[in-house]
Amino acid sequence: MKIESLSRLRDAQQFSAASKYWNQSQLLRAFKLFLALARRGHASSQLAVGYFFDLGLGVRKSEAQALFWYRRSYRNGHASGASNIGTIYRDRGNIKRALEWFSRALKAGDDSSALEIAKIYVNVGDYLRAIKNVRLVVASDRVTEAETEEATTLLKKVLAEHKKSDKAGASRSKSRSHRSIRQTRKQKVRAG
Repeated sequence: MKIESLSRLRDAQQFSAASKYWNQSQLLRAFKLFLALARRGHASSQLAVGYFFDLGLGVRKSEAQALFWYRRSYRNGHASGASNIGTIYRDRGNIKRALEWFSRALKAGDDSSALEIAKIYVNVGDYLRAIKNVRLVVASDRVTEAETEEATTLLKKVLAEHKKSDKAGASRSKSRSHRSIRQTRKQKVRAG
Protein backbone atom coordinates (compact mmCIF):
# COMPACT_ATOMS: atom_id res chain seq x y z
CA MET A 1 0.00 0.00 0.00
CA LYS A 2 2.81 2.41 0.77
CA ILE A 3 4.34 1.80 -2.66
CA GLU A 4 0.98 2.57 -4.33
CA SER A 5 0.63 5.78 -2.33
CA LEU A 6 4.14 6.86 -3.25
CA SER A 7 3.48 6.03 -6.88
CA ARG A 8 0.27 8.11 -6.88
CA LEU A 9 2.09 10.96 -5.20
CA ARG A 10 4.87 10.78 -7.79
CA ASP A 11 2.28 10.69 -10.58
CA ALA A 12 0.47 13.71 -9.11
CA GLN A 13 3.75 15.63 -8.89
CA GLN A 14 4.67 14.68 -12.45
CA PHE A 15 1.22 15.67 -13.70
CA SER A 16 1.50 18.99 -11.88
CA ALA A 17 4.93 19.60 -13.44
CA ALA A 18 3.61 18.73 -16.91
CA SER A 19 0.68 21.12 -16.43
CA LYS A 20 3.09 23.85 -15.33
CA TYR A 21 5.20 23.36 -18.47
CA TRP A 22 2.05 23.48 -20.58
CA ASN A 23 1.00 26.76 -18.94
CA GLN A 24 4.48 28.14 -19.67
CA SER A 25 4.15 27.07 -23.35
CA GLN A 26 6.94 24.53 -22.97
CA LEU A 27 4.86 22.12 -24.99
CA LEU A 28 7.40 19.44 -25.82
CA ARG A 29 8.50 19.12 -22.18
CA ALA A 30 4.87 18.97 -21.07
CA PHE A 31 4.03 16.39 -23.73
CA LYS A 32 6.90 14.10 -22.72
CA LEU A 33 5.84 14.11 -19.07
CA PHE A 34 2.17 13.57 -19.95
CA LEU A 35 3.12 10.74 -22.32
CA ALA A 36 5.18 8.96 -19.66
CA LEU A 37 2.22 9.15 -17.27
CA ALA A 38 -0.26 8.17 -19.98
CA ARG A 39 1.70 5.02 -20.73
CA ARG A 40 1.38 4.10 -17.04
CA GLY A 41 -2.42 4.40 -17.29
CA HIS A 42 -2.93 7.90 -15.83
CA ALA A 43 -6.34 8.88 -17.29
CA SER A 44 -5.90 12.67 -17.08
CA SER A 45 -2.53 12.40 -18.79
CA GLN A 46 -4.05 10.20 -21.48
CA LEU A 47 -6.63 12.92 -22.05
CA ALA A 48 -3.87 15.55 -22.26
CA VAL A 49 -1.82 13.46 -24.73
CA GLY A 50 -4.94 13.04 -26.86
CA TYR A 51 -5.48 16.79 -26.76
CA PHE A 52 -1.87 17.49 -27.77
CA PHE A 53 -2.27 15.18 -30.78
CA ASP A 54 -5.73 16.55 -31.54
CA LEU A 55 -4.51 20.14 -31.83
CA GLY A 56 -0.89 19.48 -32.75
CA LEU A 57 0.52 21.10 -29.60
CA GLY A 58 4.27 20.48 -29.62
CA VAL A 59 3.73 17.35 -31.74
CA ARG A 60 2.53 16.57 -35.24
CA LYS A 61 -1.25 16.72 -35.36
CA SER A 62 -2.73 13.22 -35.56
CA GLU A 63 -6.44 12.54 -35.31
CA ALA A 64 -5.75 8.79 -35.11
CA GLN A 65 -3.42 9.24 -32.12
CA ALA A 66 -5.86 11.68 -30.52
CA LEU A 67 -8.66 9.12 -30.80
CA PHE A 68 -6.40 6.38 -29.44
CA TRP A 69 -5.51 8.36 -26.31
CA TYR A 70 -9.01 9.76 -25.79
CA ARG A 71 -10.39 6.20 -25.88
CA ARG A 72 -7.82 5.05 -23.33
CA SER A 73 -8.67 7.98 -21.11
CA TYR A 74 -12.38 7.19 -21.35
CA ARG A 75 -11.77 3.50 -20.58
CA ASN A 76 -9.81 4.56 -17.51
CA GLY A 77 -12.74 6.58 -16.20
CA HIS A 78 -12.29 10.05 -17.69
CA ALA A 79 -15.64 11.11 -19.21
CA SER A 80 -14.01 13.99 -21.10
CA GLY A 81 -12.27 11.43 -23.29
CA ALA A 82 -15.68 10.41 -24.67
CA SER A 83 -16.69 14.03 -25.10
CA ASN A 84 -13.53 14.81 -27.06
CA ILE A 85 -14.15 11.80 -29.30
CA GLY A 86 -17.66 13.13 -29.88
CA THR A 87 -16.18 16.47 -30.89
CA ILE A 88 -13.92 14.82 -33.46
CA TYR A 89 -16.84 12.94 -34.99
CA ARG A 90 -19.01 16.07 -34.93
CA ASP A 91 -16.29 18.02 -36.73
CA ARG A 92 -16.06 15.23 -39.32
CA GLY A 93 -19.80 15.54 -39.89
CA ASN A 94 -20.56 12.10 -38.47
CA ILE A 95 -23.46 13.23 -36.30
CA LYS A 96 -24.65 9.74 -35.37
CA ARG A 97 -21.24 8.75 -33.93
CA ALA A 98 -20.87 12.16 -32.29
CA LEU A 99 -24.19 11.71 -30.49
CA GLU A 100 -23.14 8.22 -29.35
CA TRP A 101 -19.92 9.52 -27.82
CA PHE A 102 -21.47 12.63 -26.28
CA SER A 103 -24.14 10.37 -24.75
CA ARG A 104 -21.42 8.12 -23.29
CA ALA A 105 -19.73 11.16 -21.81
CA LEU A 106 -23.02 12.35 -20.33
CA LYS A 107 -23.71 8.93 -18.78
CA ALA A 108 -20.19 8.94 -17.34
CA GLY A 109 -20.82 12.27 -15.60
CA ASP A 110 -19.74 14.94 -18.12
CA ASP A 111 -22.85 17.16 -17.98
CA SER A 112 -21.36 19.66 -20.41
CA SER A 113 -21.78 17.00 -23.11
CA ALA A 114 -25.52 17.62 -22.89
CA LEU A 115 -24.82 21.09 -24.31
CA GLU A 116 -23.08 19.53 -27.32
CA ILE A 117 -25.99 17.11 -27.76
CA ALA A 118 -28.45 20.02 -27.57
CA LYS A 119 -26.54 21.95 -30.25
CA ILE A 120 -26.72 18.96 -32.58
CA TYR A 121 -30.46 18.61 -32.02
CA VAL A 122 -30.96 22.33 -32.67
CA ASN A 123 -29.09 21.99 -35.97
CA VAL A 124 -31.32 19.13 -37.10
CA GLY A 125 -34.50 20.86 -35.88
CA ASP A 126 -35.32 18.41 -33.06
CA TYR A 127 -36.24 21.12 -30.55
CA LEU A 128 -37.81 18.85 -27.94
CA ARG A 129 -34.61 16.82 -27.53
CA ALA A 130 -32.56 20.01 -27.62
CA ILE A 131 -34.66 21.52 -24.82
CA LYS A 132 -34.34 18.35 -22.72
CA ASN A 133 -30.54 18.40 -22.99
CA VAL A 134 -30.06 22.11 -22.52
CA ARG A 135 -32.17 21.96 -19.36
CA LEU A 136 -29.80 19.30 -18.01
CA VAL A 137 -26.92 21.75 -18.41
CA VAL A 138 -28.79 24.65 -16.84
CA ALA A 139 -29.73 22.49 -13.83
CA SER A 140 -26.25 21.01 -13.40
CA ASP A 141 -23.73 22.05 -10.80
CA ARG A 142 -20.96 20.24 -12.70
CA VAL A 143 -20.57 22.66 -15.61
CA THR A 144 -18.72 25.94 -15.90
CA GLU A 145 -20.45 29.27 -15.51
CA ALA A 146 -19.77 29.98 -19.19
CA GLU A 147 -21.47 26.70 -20.18
CA THR A 148 -24.48 27.57 -18.02
CA GLU A 149 -24.71 30.99 -19.70
CA GLU A 150 -24.37 29.41 -23.16
CA ALA A 151 -27.03 26.84 -22.28
CA THR A 152 -29.39 29.56 -21.00
CA THR A 153 -28.94 31.55 -24.21
CA LEU A 154 -29.46 28.42 -26.31
CA LEU A 155 -32.56 27.50 -24.32
CA LYS A 156 -34.13 30.89 -25.06
CA LYS A 157 -33.29 30.48 -28.75
CA VAL A 158 -34.62 26.92 -28.87
CA LEU A 159 -37.86 27.82 -27.11
CA ALA A 160 -38.40 30.68 -29.58
CA GLU A 161 -37.68 28.38 -32.55
CA HIS A 162 -39.92 25.70 -31.09
CA LYS A 163 -42.78 28.21 -30.78
CA LYS A 164 -42.27 29.27 -34.40
CA SER A 165 -42.27 25.68 -35.61
CA ASP A 166 -45.37 24.93 -33.53
CA LYS A 167 -47.20 27.93 -35.03
CA ALA A 168 -46.07 27.01 -38.53
CA GLY A 169 -47.09 23.41 -37.93
CA ALA A 170 -50.46 24.51 -36.61
CA SER A 171 -51.14 26.75 -39.61
CA ARG A 172 -49.98 23.95 -41.97
CA SER A 173 -52.34 21.59 -40.17
CA LYS A 174 -55.19 24.09 -40.48
CA SER A 175 -54.56 24.58 -44.19
CA ARG A 176 -54.32 20.79 -44.64
CA SER A 177 -57.60 20.25 -42.83
CA HIS A 178 -59.24 23.08 -44.83
CA ARG A 179 -57.95 21.45 -48.03
CA SER A 180 -59.26 18.03 -47.03
CA ILE A 181 -62.63 19.55 -46.12
CA ARG A 182 -62.73 21.28 -49.52
CA GLN A 183 -61.70 18.05 -51.27
CA THR A 184 -64.38 16.13 -49.40
CA ARG A 185 -66.92 18.78 -50.36
CA LYS A 186 -65.83 18.55 -54.00
CA GLN A 187 -66.16 14.79 -53.91
CA LYS A 188 -69.63 15.07 -52.37
CA VAL A 189 -70.68 17.66 -54.94
CA ARG A 190 -69.44 15.49 -57.81
CA ALA A 191 -71.11 12.39 -56.37
CA GLY A 192 -74.36 14.22 -55.62
